[in-house]
Amino acid sequence: AFAYLAPQFLGVLDRGELETPFRAMSLAVLVTSFSIPSALLQREMRFGGLYLPPLAGVIVTAVTSVSLASNCDGLWALVTGKLAGHLVETALIWRLAPRQPMLVWDQDVAVSICRFGLPLVGMTLLVQVYWHIDQVLIDRLFDPKALGFYFLAYQLAKQALHVRTGLNQIALPIFARQNLERARVSFRRLSWLNAVVYFGMAAVAVGSGEIIITTLFGPRWSPAALPFRILMLATTWRGVVGYYEPLMVLHDGRNVLLRSTFALTVALPAAVTLLALPFGIGGAAAGVFLAAAVTSFIPITWAGRHLELSLRGLLRGPLCAFITAGAVGIGLEQVLSRDVFGLSVALLVPGLVFLATLFATDRA
Repeated sequence: AFAYLAPQFLGVLDRGELETPFRAMSLAVLVTSFSIPSALLQREMRFGGLYLPPLAGVIVTAVTSVSLASNCDGLWALVTGKLAGHLVETALIWRLAPRQPMLVWDQDVAVSICRFGLPLVGMTLLVQVYWHIDQVLIDRLFDPKALGFYFLAYQLAKQALHVRTGLNQIALPIFARQNLERARVSFRRLSWLNAVVYFGMAAVAVGSGEIIITTLFGPRWSPAALPFRILMLATTWRGVVGYYEPLMVLHDGRNVLLRSTFALTVALPAAVTLLALPFGIGGAAAGVFLAAAVTSFIPITWAGRHLELSLRGLLRGPLCAFITAGAVGIGLEQVLSRDVFGLSVALLVPGLVFLATLFATDRA
């Protein structure tokens, strides 16, 4: 389907010259579809075997791309490296899996899998849309320089989501092994841990975003500071409410998650366009945050009603610590210079203030 629809898809984006590389990259979809045994590694909590294949794939991708870049077109070097990485990753998954699935057809199993998995497949496809639609819109609305500033802010904020990605690999098999009451306890503990980590990072980013950007990338990148701050808030919100998803997957909330993801996919481009036109890339980032926050109340409300899950009490301490540390960071930003020493102080002091305020609120 990706290969067949390549001309139409790229025509919408005015990138018709990428049709052949796009079709070549569609092979990656076919290759990764054979990585099913990774579910066995996750189910049996063999996290060493789960993380080794992606790491090996990244290394092979980098080595292959760099090696080919000097001998062929840079784009094809990237495409070839990506395909080689996927092949190695899939081969390692099959090698490390505790057992290899057999290629057999069982209609009852197939129906059961489709009933369980189709909402999740739909949600995954929609996720790919809303992760990138804001950048497509900025490319359409503004010049390439604005897209560059926004993309830098987006990539920096996105790195924070790796915290939740790693913990989610652990959360799903843990929740699957527990009854609902024990899963509620695990949910609260993991959510509190996520809140502490994300609110701490957000406090530093909001308080010292400009120092971080200008020290690491230079003063000419300072326009990326505002969207970076706002996107860190969006990342924090997504990270904190992330553990609703695995519990809802396991307790008949899959259709609600699909509706929530669809609502976000529709709301995000509308909010980005509405706020980007008058306020630029900062408004686009605010649109992302607003759409993510509003639509997340769909699964939150469902989980509160059906699973009796709530984050209200857990967030009091991290939220107070975030506000206090963020205010301190904003104050420091006005007096610190944009150098390595200023960056160190801007990171260290709000971090210490965050931990101290968190300790004080939890003791209260």
